[in-house]
Amino acid sequence: MTEIDRTTQIDRATEISWGDAALRLIVAVDADGRTRLVSFGPEDPARRPAPFEIALPLVEIVTAQRSKPSGPRFDHTDLGGDLRYVRHSSTVADGIAALEIELRDPLSTLTVSVRYAMRPGSGTVSSSVRIADDGPEPTVVLFVSSAALDDGSWGVADTRIHLADSDWLAEGRWRSGTFTELGEPDVAMAAHGGARPRGCIALAGRGTWSTGAHVPMGALEAPDGRTLLWQVESNGGWRWQLAQNGGADPLGSAPLGTLGLVASGPGDTDHNWSVRLSDGASFTTPVTTIAVSADGFEGALARLTAHRRADRRPYAGDEGLPLIFNDYMNTLMADPTTEKLLPLIDAAGRAGAEIFVVDAGWYTDEQGWWDTVGGWVASTRRFPGGFDRVMDAIRDAGMTPGLWLEPEVVGVNSPVARELPDAAFYTRHGVRLVDNGRYQLDFRHPAVIERMDGVLDRLIADHGIGYVKFDYNIDPEPGTDQGADSPGAGLYDATAAYLDWIDGLHTRHPRLIVEDCASGGMRADWRTVSHFALLSTSDQQDALRCVPVAASATTLVPPEQAGVWSYPEHGMSPGVATVTLANSVLARPILSGHLDRLDETEFARLREYVAAHKRVRGSLGRLHPTWPIGLPGWEDAWAAAGLVGAEEAYLTVWRRDAASPDVLELPAARLLAGVTGDEPVRIERVFPADSSATVSLDAGTLTIALDAPSAVVLRFSRGL
Repeated sequence: MTEIDRTTQIDRATEISWGDAALRLIVAVDADGRTRLVSFGPEDPARRPAPFEIALPLVEIVTAQRSKPSGPRFDHTDLGGDLRYVRHSSTVADGIAALEIELRDPLSTLTVSVRYAMRPGSGTVSSSVRIADDGPEPTVVLFVSSAALDDGSWGVADTRIHLADSDWLAEGRWRSGTFTELGEPDVAMAAHGGARPRGCIALAGRGTWSTGAHVPMGALEAPDGRTLLWQVESNGGWRWQLAQNGGADPLGSAPLGTLGLVASGPGDTDHNWSVRLSDGASFTTPVTTIAVSADGFEGALARLTAHRRADRRPYAGDEGLPLIFNDYMNTLMADPTTEKLLPLIDAAGRAGAEIFVVDAGWYTDEQGWWDTVGGWVASTRRFPGGFDRVMDAIRDAGMTPGLWLEPEVVGVNSPVARELPDAAFYTRHGVRLVDNGRYQLDFRHPAVIERMDGVLDRLIADHGIGYVKFDYNIDPEPGTDQGADSPGAGLYDATAAYLDWIDGLHTRHPRLIVEDCASGGMRADWRTVSHFALLSTSDQQDALRCVPVAASATTLVPPEQAGVWSYPEHGMSPGVATVTLANSVLARPILSGHLDRLDETEFARLREYVAAHKRVRGSLGRLHPTWPIGLPGWEDAWAAAGLVGAEEAYLTVWRRDAASPDVLELPAARLLAGVTGDEPVRIERVFPADSSATVSLDAGTLTIALDAPSAVVLRFSRGL
């Protein structure tokens, strides 16, 4: 990175130009000290900064006494507009360039620091805000943005917006459209003198299931392919909005005005969050990371994928990506016993699995154990010969033993609930919160840390486990007011404390592989996922319904972290069996199913799948995703998801509906962009090798004929 900071003084105004060729920010400071981010994107001498009055303040803030325009929008706030420039600094340390801009409120004792950080050449920047009050009288803060941007680049009329909904069993469902196509009508604001409309497109994540309704990501894509893609990195409440600014034709090229982005962590309206600041107390927002690209949504996601890989620490299992078998999905369904497990262990070992996870139910003698969990001691009724007989069988089959736990919950009828004080749980006005028969542990309390450290240390020492699946199946929103100014503030601090505990677990047990699960993908925000080796992306039990979830999983995490279930069963049609296996070849497979019941032909197909994945997995960490026909809709008959690298590319194609056309034509230019050379492109069937699919490549178009339901995984390279 060269010339990171090009600050210039123009009369009484200042222009801060910071970044590099991949991404440059220009912050204008007017003669009164007001600041605006007027340009944000790849360095371009022809790029025109937005007029000062069009751009948003660097930060938007709402307090109990300083408001915003009426309505759902959180932009053009009174306090945000009043903030004045104090100073800025630009540093580079440990490969990270950072710009910090200090602001003050002339009407109070509030101070604000806006921080932008980037890796040189990455095309991504991470934005966060710290707000403090040095005065003796408290300021009640109700909202603080982590990123605010309208540089006049994104016209309301022709910018395509990408956003994603999520739900249990239906995670990561992307949709796109213009501002009006997604529900915000043109209300003819020019007739109102160019005033701003009150409506906006806004998504929010509430409670502890951060992705229970929506994904904390979004993108703006211009007709020429310029794209801005963001992720809000919060597991304790988040929000982002897109709103129309500028009224009629502010730049001469956007007749409906331009779109402005405001992203944040928790706030009062959506999350019952507020904090009281005085005497130097401060609050720091979660990070919002923004990627820019001239190459469309996929180009921006490639940059965000690279950022995610650089952002997380290495974890156990990252190198070899060992293949996981889990006994739950469509198999034992939380009812394990020695009798049921031993044949599964033998079959999983013969299939080539390298980790065997005993999922829910191993800790209870009862069938209805939901509200009694929390002890995490192996059942004697389920394992009459001792639990170590099962653990030893797993090791004897050449696999590492793993266990399922819900470390954050205690059942209301568990003895553990009586052993811990009320302050060790989420509370409201001093009373424990109950959600679906469970209490939520608060990892800010030392008794919780001591107990759960002891549980994990005991399980590792006594049973030699090397893998844990941490599930989470309640959502006590909006949070806890224990030790906090509001339930949302308590939630924000408590969820951060849980991740601190996870980090401590990695430090104390560096060889332990830890999986993130929350009823599948209900907690797939990057702040959480970056602390784990992999993410369980869904609990979807239907192989065909799993296709769109599997195909879009790499929007949430890099492919090597995307845990996708495959569950072959005896008697499945060959097509459906192929689909369930193909779902995870280009991801982090979580294998399940009654493998011990497969016949010879079915087991041979399973072995072929395992071998195919093991040939591919070494490449996953250097590939980025592509979707030649776009991200799949929930009901789409055809889906295609690939991974692109410097010398090779992979593509999985699914056809789910026999009533659909049996031939698919898709553009191959992006898929093959990295497969350079003079030799003809070589197309290999990775799985299944005997697929009846016919595949041809001609003049940049890939044509595939495929039976339904079925799938095929292909590899593209050059040369022999």
